[in-house]
Amino acid sequence: MINNLCAGQYSLIFMGGGFTSTSPFTIGTNVPNPCAGFLVSCSSTPTSGANVCDGSVYVTAVGGSAPYTYQWANIGGMITTNTVSNLCIGTYSVTVIDANGCAANGAATVVVDSNALNPCFGFNGNITSTNATGATACDGSAALSINGGTNPYTIQWSNGSTSSVINNLCVGTYTVTVFDNNQCSFTSSCTIGNSSTNIDSVTVIGNLASGANVIGTMSSGWIYNCTIDLGALDTAYMVSASFGNSMFTQDSLYTTWYLIDTNGNSMYVNYTYSVPFGTTGLYNLILQLYCPIKSQPVYYNIISVLNLSEAGLSNNNLTQMNVYPNPVQSVLMIGNVTSALDYTLTNMEGKILMSGQINATNANIDMSNVANGTYMVQLKNTQNAFTYRVIK
Repeated sequence: MINNLCAGQYSLIFMGGGFTSTSPFTIGTNVPNPCAGFLVSCSSTPTSGANVCDGSVYVTAVGGSAPYTYQWANIGGMITTNTVSNLCIGTYSVTVIDANGCAANGAATVVVDSNALNPCFGFNGNITSTNATGATACDGSAALSINGGTNPYTIQWSNGSTSSVINNLCVGTYTVTVFDNNQCSFTSSCTIGNSSTNIDSVTVIGNLASGANVIGTMSSGWIYNCTIDLGALDTAYMVSASFGNSMFTQDSLYTTWYLIDTNGNSMYVNYTYSVPFGTTGLYNLILQLYCPIKSQPVYYNIISVLNLSEAGLSNNNLTQMNVYPNPVQSVLMIGNVTSALDYTLTNMEGKILMSGQINATNANIDMSNVANGTYMVQLKNTQNAFTYRVIK
């Protein structure tokens, strides 16, 4: 027996008794598959934000023979490092080739980190509020506590305050927006209610006109709206009031009222008042609201003294005009027209539905093709403009 032979061709020669015998043989090889057991695994690190490309993928080769090369399907090119960085959200595939030409595939998905690596994670706030002691009392308060984020914070309340605690608040809703040093932000709000048990009272913003100085009132028609339970109305005030396009040439007062009930529900009511002809001075505005499911209507006086003279209206530019019938069936007639007037008919969203001109001999507007609803009719010339609320 002979051992430790290398692969190759050999001959064994026997000699004896005058005889010689030769027996050739071969020492061969048994080479294993060099690719057997070659595997690839991939892991990833997440991005710090949805639109931030700071993720990465790390590749580990198991088996095979170094050195390895890496070919990324959605990056392109052959690289010699097993880590790629600055990746956005997505799935990345790689083919790894070892020194024997063996190949193995792997993939990993880069996601958004919703925890520690996201600088805005957990940045929020809580508001603790105290109601006002009455419908007209502005003694409510709100205190903001901030969770997470990075100092310093920037605080901006809807009433202009920049403090974490705000006092002397009237009934209403207050919103706060907070930014931290990383420009992360959150917005929160609270409603200051009314601790009074008299739910039929209405907050009066300003001072009601009263006494001998008040020479008249301007009242709306009935406004039927049960979006808010008017029997439980808690707060009501006027948001804005303006005299049309120009306060010097209008005799119609455009108003927007804000109503809040005891449950915190709110709505806006838009209404137009026609200034009484030839009479200027101090007025109360009365918004008449009624909910049909309630037995008793409620009247609300919600604005301070309105001085029409100071608003720019005088006897000289107030002209008596009227529209009838109102509600209208098909034809709206304009009374006391002495000169040509341009007219526009708009819906309550401000969309112009009709326009044209009327004069003393033809002072009618045909509304037969207009759907039932509430509309605004504006009449104007170079000196004056008038707006009327029309119901069909």
